[in-house]
Amino acid sequence: MAQFLEGILGVPQFVLHELQMVADSSDPLKRQRGRRGLEVLQKIQEMPQVNVQILEEDIPQAADVDHKRVELARRIGARIVTNDFNLNKVATVQGFAVLNVNSWRMRSGLRCFPASPCAF
Repeated sequence: MAQFLEGILGVPQFVLHELQMVADSSDPLKRQRGRRGLEVLQKIQEMPQVNVQILEEDIPQAADVDHKRVELARRIGARIVTNDFNLNKVATVQGFAVLNVNSWRMRSGLRCFPASPCAF
């Protein structure tokens, strides 16, 4: 089976900022999800076949992070990696190649849930 992720993975700074805000949330479930997201990103950074690059470009005219991600992908010709069902659908309708982490996980047989360990 081909590697799930390999090559360059660009992570916009605004996505990191949102993850940090969620990880700092007073809501325990949101906080857990944000921390898990940061943990997963750190694990991906440790993968030798993936070069994680933090992208500094911002899209100030976009209303929210999802719109920023779609517009940035459009500008740089990138695919979108997400576990967000609605972002997946919106980006697909707009003609983007989307790698949905949840769909891949289900097809691969990997079973992991928020706040539970997964093998990478």
